[in-house]
Amino acid sequence: MNFLFYSFLFIFGICWGSFANVLIDRIQAGKSIQGRSKCDYCGYVLNWFDNIPIISFLAIKGRCRKCNKKLSWQYPWVEFLTGLIFVLTFWLIQKNQIFQANSFSFETFLVLIYYFLIIYILWVIFVWDLKYMIIPDFLILIGLIGTFIFKIYLTFNSGFILNLENPLISALLGGIIISGFFGFLFYVSRGKWIGGGDVKIGFWLGVIVGFQMTYFFILFSYVLGAIVAIILLLFFKQKMKSQIPFGPFLIISAYVIIFNKEIILKIWNNLLV
Repeated sequence: MNFLFYSFLFIFGICWGSFANVLIDRIQAGKSIQGRSKCDYCGYVLNWFDNIPIISFLAIKGRCRKCNKKLSWQYPWVEFLTGLIFVLTFWLIQKNQIFQANSFSFETFLVLIYYFLIIYILWVIFVWDLKYMIIPDFLILIGLIGTFIFKIYLTFNSGFILNLENPLISALLGGIIISGFFGFLFYVSRGKWIGGGDVKIGFWLGVIVGFQMTYFFILFSYVLGAIVAIILLLFFKQKMKSQIPFGPFLIISAYVIIFNKEIILKIWNNLLV
């Protein structure tokens, strides 16, 4: 049963991955997301059998049926990785006992919608920033609204206790601290150390991880960024002045913290003893 369910979840994910490709490339190019897909080179309108995620790309050997020009491997890779992310996310939700498969309720439904919504939006931003070095404001806004609704719901359920354990208070402080820190870096460096989009997404990610995890979020982001930068310098002949999008590092750090908060805090507390 688990295999069948995860197989369905993977297929569901790759379909959303196909939509992610449409969303990223069409909006970036100033095109409508409505209408049938076309070849970027000759304008050939794809048939339904050309739009089957992953399978169609492999069937036509990564080339347009009409002009025979090579298509980007971004399409099948984003689809495949989206499927894996959906599977991994659900597995982590169950592993962390955020949701139990044997008890389905409105709260369960809300939790699943929330996690898959924010993870999907973060993944779309990850690819978008990696490819175009742009973090779209509208995706941050959608994610922020969804996160605030969820935090308010958690606050109602936990009671209106005015302390740092309050989900809404923790979220607001997390957002203010992280965006404030990034905003300071942006102002001091005049945009050379960090981009304006990173400041904006920093607020949303701060709201997600909460006050208690702000230090770890910033630490993980910069350590991961430094490791990748060193690898690029040493093995891929990148120069010190080469631009590297920071958004993906922020997103990876947030993903790790979302599903490993208790483990991180436990390790940290053990180190302090």
